Amino acid sequence: MATKRHHRNKAKKTQRNSVTKLFRMIFTLLILVLVLAYLSFRGWNETINSGLEIDNQVIKTSMGPIQFKQIGTGPIIFLSHMAGSGFDNADLVKNLSESGYQVICPSRPGYLNTPINDNAGFSYQAELFAELLHYLKIEEKIFLLGISTGGPAAIEFASKYPNKCHGIILYNSPGVKIDSTDQLINFMRLTKIPFLDQESDIENWVIHLMSKYNPKKLMRSILEKGSTYSPDEINSQLGDMGDSEIWKKQLINYSNILSPRGQRFAGFNNDLRFLSDYKLSKSKIRVPALIVHSKVDKVIDFSNAELISKTFVRSELYSFNGFGHAFWLGPEWPQIMAKTKEFLSNNTPKNRNQTKPRPKELSKNTWVNKSDGAILQIMNNGEFSLDFPSVDEKRNYNGRVAIVDNQISFTYDDVSGSCPGIDGIYQFEIIDDNLNLKPINDNCKSRRTHFSEGWFKI
Repeated sequence: MATKRHHRNKAKKTQRNSVTKLFRMIFTLLILVLVLAYLSFRGWNETINSGLEIDNQVIKTSMGPIQFKQIGTGPIIFLSHMAGSGFDNADLVKNLSESGYQVICPSRPGYLNTPINDNAGFSYQAELFAELLHYLKIEEKIFLLGISTGGPAAIEFASKYPNKCHGIILYNSPGVKIDSTDQLINFMRLTKIPFLDQESDIENWVIHLMSKYNPKKLMRSILEKGSTYSPDEINSQLGDMGDSEIWKKQLINYSNILSPRGQRFAGFNNDLRFLSDYKLSKSKIRVPALIVHSKVDKVIDFSNAELISKTFVRSELYSFNGFGHAFWLGPEWPQIMAKTKEFLSNNTPKNRNQTKPRPKELSKNTWVNKSDGAILQIMNNGEFSLDFPSVDEKRNYNGRVAIVDNQISFTYDDVSGSCPGIDGIYQFEIIDDNLNLKPINDNCKSRRTHFSEGWFKI
């Protein structure tokens, strides 16, 4: 009996030890998963935040600081960004800045590094746009592009300053007050994690992971919350998209320009506040308009587009049945870009597409830097050379140059070894044989400092 009892006790002890080991393994595995998740989140957060420190500027104006991004050269497209985004919304329309247009996109009040105040409604935002253009000394007419909740501010600017506008383009823009903002809030939170509030960056990190590792599930959520598609229609859309790497990259790009959410949430709430009492101008706006809107938009109903089109003296309504509110992720996007470029081309003065003759003094002379004696030569074939005839170290940089009106852009060749491929845009003036270059947008710090020192003719 004693022997049997001993064996039973030993078996129970062995069983308890096995259960204890199992729990320890589960606990260790759980800790490991949490540590890996934390490291992944921290790495993503650092990458996103470091990305927000480049390719943009913050200027001080009479209306306070304004953060903006400026890319490309050519006729100006002034972008009023979508809900939840900021200056980086310019990356969504990179196709335009790479097609002979200059895109300027400020962060609207409450988004990223543009501060907010109690009266930062759409009329105020239009004045902020005008202040930025004044600071940049842009006197030529511009095109406006308003995306989603960025539309009302663009419309306000066109209404107040029609003489400053070639035209306006609106993507899925609201035209009336939104009584219930639930659809918009729901769309912004593509994935909801219990116990986390709307400002949490963790949800955006999860969206980022889904865009990389489970894009179809994320796209399904976008279609469910942003379109009026039935489940079968959503399945059909996802099936047609296949496994294309193009739309996966677009999805990752889209998730990036909405992150981190915490730095953009005040601006989003500000949009919601003023959309609840928004009214279109009663008088006709004398600016050509292209209104682009999906008929299956669940967030901002198509009827908004029909109403907006009647507000402009001359407007074109371009509608389609695809993809809902986030149509820039869908198969119609290339056609929409083509339609946008057609509108831009048709409303750009014909002589504006041709570069004005370069000032003779700029291209026929040799310029010497006032700080270090570097020699700058600008050729008529669109190239330039920069020589540093130092006794200790002789350096030579070559690159491409483009001149539009009183603006000039420099781009070093890849072999030059100093900020290769990065455009530097400057405003220039020649006074008494002196060339002054004022930086408009140049993320190459060494070039920006050097070129701003001033040049004299020899």
